[in-house]
Amino acid sequence: MRPVLLLVAFAALLPAQPNTLTPAEVQAGWQLLFNGHSLTGWRWATESPAPTPSWAVTNGTLVTTPGQGKAVYLLTEASFTDFELAFSWHASPGANSGIKYRIQSIAEKARLEPTGLEYQITDDLANPDSLSTPRHSSGALYDYVPPRRSAPAAPNVWHHSRIIAHGLHIEHWLDGEKVVDVDLDSPAAEALFSESKRTESKVTLRRQARRDSPIALQIHDGVVAFRDIKLRPLPLTAQLAVSQLAATIGTNAPLGAHRAGYNGVFGLSTPANSRNPFVPAYAGLNLEHYFDGRPRPADARVFFEPRHAPMALRQLSPTEAELTQAPTPVFGVASTTRFSLQEPYYLDIAYRATPTHTNFTNNFLGIF
Repeated sequence: MRPVLLLVAFAALLPAQPNTLTPAEVQAGWQLLFNGHSLTGWRWATESPAPTPSWAVTNGTLVTTPGQGKAVYLLTEASFTDFELAFSWHASPGANSGIKYRIQSIAEKARLEPTGLEYQITDDLANPDSLSTPRHSSGALYDYVPPRRSAPAAPNVWHHSRIIAHGLHIEHWLDGEKVVDVDLDSPAAEALFSESKRTESKVTLRRQARRDSPIALQIHDGVVAFRDIKLRPLPLTAQLAVSQLAATIGTNAPLGAHRAGYNGVFGLSTPANSRNPFVPAYAGLNLEHYFDGRPRPADARVFFEPRHAPMALRQLSPTEAELTQAPTPVFGVASTTRFSLQEPYYLDIAYRATPTHTNFTNNFLGIF
């Protein structure tokens, strides 16, 4: 038995194979968008018959093939709303590409031209577009938000990226650094977007009227390869139940009739009465604001900070869910709220706040 145990231990130390998911990733809800050997799950045109695309699968990578086939975007067949997307990419010298998401419209011209938010991918050392402005360099929210990073993205190197789209909160990551962190409805985003010459799309993209859309890979200049493309949908609600009570727990992202900002307990019901006691647009129990005795700020994003700072939701079991919020921008409070249903009809709420600084205006922190 000892040799078998040694083999198992050795296998656990081996790096994960490209275009595969680990058991932990599967359990966390990740799904592969590229299987490493075909274009299954992707589409590239609505015309019939579909043209030969300017993409190929080579050695476990998804590669642009400029000059071969029709230059088309490659779109996932599935659509996604709130998600975390992880991928690796490799650019030839001078190359330029990108990933588009939250696509508001798709018009068929000579090629598919999605209008969406874009994670810029390029050779920062030689591509003219990247050298023209930081807003067109790797990791940027293209044309709108420049990346904050420690080094340019070089060609002929595998880079690792992530996109997080959660409500109106957008993050771009590049090689382990968070390079873009923006709320599309914030004054900061309004100022950044105002610098763009794209007069129509910059307004549309901030409003995000459509959030359910495919993910699109762009072919632009040169050869760019992708691999390890995987996505984890971010849930907006969790459904909990015991014998005499059911509860819906949600984040502060908008969902249907439910308004943005309200979080926590969205609804309660019993087997005898399915009617929700709360007004549909508002959460019944929610984390609303922090205060330290300063005059009420005119900016609602400060006064109602927990409503606006992004939240993440995890369903821990059929009876438990947890809302987490990273340190908020002004008060610097990280929080965890756990909701637990107990037989026969009890809802326990445990809240934990972790201030990351102590310089409150009057040396206290209030939570409502």
